Amino acid sequence: MGRTILIYVNIVYILWEDYTMPRCEYIEKELKRISTEREGINHVFKAYLASLILGFISIPFLVAATLSAASSEPSSAIATLLIGAGILDIIIAVIVVPIMYKGFKLLAMASQDYGIGVTGTIIQGIGNILSGIVLIVAGNHLANIPRGASPEKVMSTILHFMGYLVLVALIGLLGGIMVLIALWRLGDAYPQYGGDVLKIGLVIWIIGYALQVFQVRGGGLLALVGILVLLYGLHRLREELGSLQGEKEYELERCRREEAQNISG
Repeated sequence: MGRTILIYVNIVYILWEDYTMPRCEYIEKELKRISTEREGINHVFKAYLASLILGFISIPFLVAATLSAASSEPSSAIATLLIGAGILDIIIAVIVVPIMYKGFKLLAMASQDYGIGVTGTIIQGIGNILSGIVLIVAGNHLANIPRGASPEKVMSTILHFMGYLVLVALIGLLGGIMVLIALWRLGDAYPQYGGDVLKIGLVIWIIGYALQVFQVRGGGLLALVGILVLLYGLHRLREELGSLQGEKEYELERCRREEAQNISG
């Protein structure tokens, strides 16, 4: 109850501060907020685009390595897939996560509503690194299984690491949910500037991801469509805020000219 009252008092204070603030100062404050949000959205867009590109680049390498390993032992093919997936997870943690983190950090500077995205990105990065380590270690164990080993031996090795994989998957899922909440709030904030498209992309991606988890055919394709729609929503939002930023810059310049004329007059 006390926390709710404190939130309302803070909102009233901010509104009163904006109301009593000189016009040019208010426009400058809004311009700074829009500029910061646009820069944050730009980084989030780059992070998702980089993740998508890395995924596409990794496909031919994984397929070639798996086909090569499959010609010898089934365990070698599985080991290659696990090691490849682990390396990809670590690359994403090193390249994509810092860009995403910076994006949500900038958004959180403009509004505290996006702070959950900062925390979610950190958790996702930890999940990616742990997942990569577990997958690589599991792959190495499988690769060291002697030729002609029984299927039971292969399966017991996989099951040995299954608990760790489930744990790191849950960590990544928690971070992913927090990031999705932040993106949904971003869509809610600007429905007229592409926010609705962003939310549609999120819904399609979530449905596609769920279908993938339950191994329903077409889930992967639907998830890809969702990511592409999400990217378009972020791109449109970035461009619309760019136009709004230009309008505010012109408005601020005109306001300052008026102020200068009033002082000289």
